Order: sequence, then C-alpha cells, then structure tokens
Amino acid sequence: THKVFIERLFIGAWPAPHLPYPHPDDFKVQPKIVLTEQGLQTGIASFRKLSFVDVPRTLPTMSDKISYVKRVLPNIIAALDLVREYRNPGKNVSCGIWAFAAQNDTFASIENVKAWENLTAKSFVFYVVDGKHQFSNHFATLICKMISEAL
Repeated sequence: THKVFIERLFIGAWPAPHLPYPHPDDFKVQPKIVLTEQGLQTGIASFRKLSFVDVPRTLPTMSDKISYVKRVLPNIIAALDLVREYRNPGKNVSCGIWAFAAQNDTFASIENVKAWENLTAKSFVFYVVDGKHQFSNHFATLICKMISEAL
C-alpha cells in the first residue's frame, strides 16, 4: 500500500462544508436528463435553475449546446451528490488550503468560501477574482500559473 500525503487543498468557489448548503432548492433539480434535441431545451432550463451552473446563452449551435451540457453533466451530478452526502467529521484537514472566490458569485459568497480558513491549522491562502461563479473559465491560465508556482 501507498501512503498519500496531501500538502495543499485547492478550492474553487465552493462554500466551506461545515456551513449549511446555501441553496437547498438545488436538490429539487434532476440533472440526469436525456440529451436529445427534443430534451435539450428542457435540460438547459433545468440546469439554469441550479444556483452554480451558468449555461452560456451564446453557444452558436445546437451541437455546441449539447456538447457543453454533456461535458458538465458528470461534474454537476458529482457536486450535488457530494453536498447531499457530506457529513462534517468535526476536525480540520491536515494540509494548507488555497481558496478562490469570485467578486460577483451568487452561489458561493466570498464569506462562505473564506470560511474554509476555519478548517485548517496550516496555511490558508485566499484569492478573490473578478467575475461570477464559473470564473475559472476566464482565468484558467492565471489560476493554473498560481497553482503550479505553489507546487
């Protein structure tokens, strides 16, 4: 067996898990939809109800929209399952935490992301960037550079 030691945890625009989930209505949305041309509009309307999903209205073709939704669907299902099942063990993580928040994020407030600071006795680094919840789509190069420099 191998022992894994985590040195840093990188958090992108997600509320600290010891806080109540800020958008309980998300659990009412069923993202496991059939992605056909007939079901796509229903699916996108359903995705838009999720507080942390920003389905671009500017995707030029139906094929682009289907491709986008198929790409993010596994992440959406995993995120909702994780939040639904998480139970706080009541102790801190044994690594440093880097947390990123967005100035105009209506899903994960700056305060809720900064609350990760309470979950580590190690270093805590906190960044606030301009943008909305899916800011990493616009700042991917900068974020990757910051993470690679930290490692």
